[in-house]
Amino acid sequence: MELADAIPVTFKEITPSYCLPDKWKEITLNTGGTHSTLQDIKLPQKAGGYWYRDSEKSSTRNRFIYWQTTSDAIELSEASLDVNISNCNLRCKVASGTPPLNNISFYEKPSSQQVIVLAATVSSVHRLIFPHPDSLDKKATFGALSNTTSSIFYDTSAINNPNNYYILNQYSTSNTGVAHSCSSILRDNGEAVFALAFGYGGEGGLLLVKLPVTGAAVTTVLKRESNVPRFLSGLTGALRGKASTEGIETYGVVLTNGLAIVICGDTCLRVWHFDEGGAPISVSAPLSQTVARPKPPPHSHMLQSTKGLDGSTLLVAYLSFPNESKFIVMKMHDAGTAGVKFSQIHHIMGPKLDLLDYTIGYGDNSHVIWALWSQPDGDAVITSCAIGPDVSWRAVASKEPLSPLPQLSSHQQYRDRLLAPGLFPTSVIKKALVIYRRTWGGNESVMETEFGDSCVSAVQTRLRNLTARAAAPDHSHLMHKCWSDLYSWCMQYMEGLQKPLGLMVSKHKADGEIGWWCAVVRRSGVSLVRELEPLEQMMLADDVTALPTGSICDLSTDARRVVCAGARWERLVSASGAADLERRLFACAAPQHRLLPRLLHLLTEHDPTPSLTPEQAKLTSILEPIKDLQNAVLELNDALRLDVPEIDTSKSDDEDTSEYDNLFASDLGVAIVTEAIRQMAEMRCRVVRGALAALGTVMGAGGVPGAGHCAVHWQAYRALLWLHSAVLQQTTAGGTESFRLKLSALGGEAIEWSSEASGAVVHVYVHGAGGERARAHLATARAHTAWHRSLPLLAYHLAHQLWAVSGGFEFGWWLASINQPRLVQSYVNMLEPWCEWNACSRQFILGLSLLELEDSEGAYTAFCRAAKGVSTEPFLRQLVAEPHDRLAYQHALVLFCMKVIKLFEIHDAGACVVRLAETAISIADKDDPNLVSTNFINANISNVYQ
Repeated sequence: MELADAIPVTFKEITPSYCLPDKWKEITLNTGGTHSTLQDIKLPQKAGGYWYRDSEKSSTRNRFIYWQTTSDAIELSEASLDVNISNCNLRCKVASGTPPLNNISFYEKPSSQQVIVLAATVSSVHRLIFPHPDSLDKKATFGALSNTTSSIFYDTSAINNPNNYYILNQYSTSNTGVAHSCSSILRDNGEAVFALAFGYGGEGGLLLVKLPVTGAAVTTVLKRESNVPRFLSGLTGALRGKASTEGIETYGVVLTNGLAIVICGDTCLRVWHFDEGGAPISVSAPLSQTVARPKPPPHSHMLQSTKGLDGSTLLVAYLSFPNESKFIVMKMHDAGTAGVKFSQIHHIMGPKLDLLDYTIGYGDNSHVIWALWSQPDGDAVITSCAIGPDVSWRAVASKEPLSPLPQLSSHQQYRDRLLAPGLFPTSVIKKALVIYRRTWGGNESVMETEFGDSCVSAVQTRLRNLTARAAAPDHSHLMHKCWSDLYSWCMQYMEGLQKPLGLMVSKHKADGEIGWWCAVVRRSGVSLVRELEPLEQMMLADDVTALPTGSICDLSTDARRVVCAGARWERLVSASGAADLERRLFACAAPQHRLLPRLLHLLTEHDPTPSLTPEQAKLTSILEPIKDLQNAVLELNDALRLDVPEIDTSKSDDEDTSEYDNLFASDLGVAIVTEAIRQMAEMRCRVVRGALAALGTVMGAGGVPGAGHCAVHWQAYRALLWLHSAVLQQTTAGGTESFRLKLSALGGEAIEWSSEASGAVVHVYVHGAGGERARAHLATARAHTAWHRSLPLLAYHLAHQLWAVSGGFEFGWWLASINQPRLVQSYVNMLEPWCEWNACSRQFILGLSLLELEDSEGAYTAFCRAAKGVSTEPFLRQLVAEPHDRLAYQHALVLFCMKVIKLFEIHDAGACVVRLAETAISIADKDDPNLVSTNFINANISNVYQ
């Protein structure tokens, strides 16, 4: 992990729990017959992608294509953050022994309303033509756009048109080897041009293939310095002496401005004209004086090009040697009759790692290199560096490893853990279950409808076998072992799916507006890379106190020292140790005023001596310079608060905000937002936990003014994480009908949710009412709709809605409206000991849930508690009166009793109706018009029960 330790971490991946469906449309590309010399060709799997050019149109905003290669296929997938895309996966199969090459190009043709994909294998080149998204629904607008649209891959009729491919098996011989790299470009006249770099161990060379719109393909052998046509000539021996070919093998190749440019083994750039062929028109001076031979492909020299901010052509060459690597940034100039010349403008040293992929994007008004590296331990790391005089690599935080399976007490708990939202895709668990049964016995098939029960059945079968063979079986230990084996199989499959294969960025805007971002393509799909929040940067930085004030946030140096101490404490005890402390702290369910003393007890229980430990000394050295600790803690507390200003989100008639209606509304978009919320809550939990633990270790947490407020925020973020892992359950039809009647009596409506979608609470809320409310805020503020700008705002607004101490109750009422009584019970009970915000409103929804569970007496108690807030809490007040109405407490309470009486009537709970009616009569004024109905109810119910 040398690189990860040396480079500051400023980015983080958002890996959604969304998984691609198993359904693929398959076609077979015509790559020709398998040549005998093409057997056993192994090329590395590669990946990349393309973002559609126009981010202002409803059909292409936040929409992209990503691709992956395997040994026998090119897999294309289309996705959108805004709308779901049907039939979006296309697998282009190739013949055995003709694997795809490592570069695929995408072009949009507005004139013909087409998307053209250029791809090559070791034996063929292809122009894949699909309809453009604009042509699929020409009348599409943001307001009218449905939540599902067709993929461009629905029409594959032109793929194997003879005009759109060319077979070149005859160019691969024992002398030249096979192509190992390629580049392609689409010219304005529709002609596709491919440049294939051949063999790095034989003669090597470059083959140019022109594929016109109609007519025969044209191939051109591009010679090197010599006039002797070695390439593909079949001549060996004297004409192919080692001295004349060593060092000029072709590695990376790019096509730009009618030119083919390659980086060779001697680190020289060679340039040819498309239409002239022959010998190079220019050969640069060596880019490096290193005499060592480069690493062989796929980790050898590479070359990419992009448009400079001034419209010029920039080349970024990667030079790879056994003991060093570096990027050379050059500007290409027209030298007239002398061809072209290159001026080197930057040298960027790279780490001593194997480069898997790199791409060039934009950020901070300059070009940015994004690089994917392979570390010696097999893990991958992603880095970025702005192209400029001040070179500074920045890293993406390593993916968090899956935590081991904890010891649980029942099969149901293990089942729920295995099927937890976002942990393992269903397809992964199915594969693991098949292997599990095959290994440990059992012939039952995996049932689609009872998937979780199939897992329990398989584990129970093995557990019975183990128990029967054990003399004195430890049932708890054996149960954990059986579930751990299934869990470990899932983890192994996930490791393969999570392997990064390539990067993709948008290259359409040559200005700093695009921002620092990229996406990572894995076997399991796409993850987005975002910049860290300021608090995240502080937790991951080695020394935040050394950062200048304002560089990452507006916190003072003293407040940053508190965060730095917390980060240092977490590193001292390890992440697992910190998590274990948190688990033990909250396992005792201590009341709020006992939380900090309990924390101090856990911190000191293993070291009660008053002497200063080395760990305490390190923390003391960080905290000691703080001049006003109370102010620093209170400042941190303010930074941890989620605060969204009240905005009038009502749309004016003359303002069109329909462009926000579908923002992040697709299944993928919702999964991205949901994961962003989880990451925010988890990181802020760590900030509070670390700060309180560090303060407690040094001076006793109870003795720090303001620490209690931080503890409240800690529990609020823990509650948010609990919601993220909570799962909705199916309800019965009968229960649904009575539930609708109750909500109708309250002036509300039951909310339906699709059982086919993710059953995670936060996912369903973001997909529905929560997402609509957050988008309305963004529309009012006229926020940017590009994903990397809108995602932080959207996630923040939604986290604020879900945050228990935000003051709002929109989420609480939504939770009460989806008919999940057990979930409401758990939610209210979790918040009750410490959360004072909306306490009475929560008791009201608890009463609703208890009524649904036929616990009338429990519901009566909950409603009585809720009545205390009928004139103070906005949610309860709006249940009984309009916002502008002025009501006395007694009058509001009578109206509240009338509402609750209707709820009990629906459940035929007459005794509760009588008590509530008597209460209303006793507190109402004599001239209160509600007394008539209340007396009538009381008299009739009393007669029934006499």
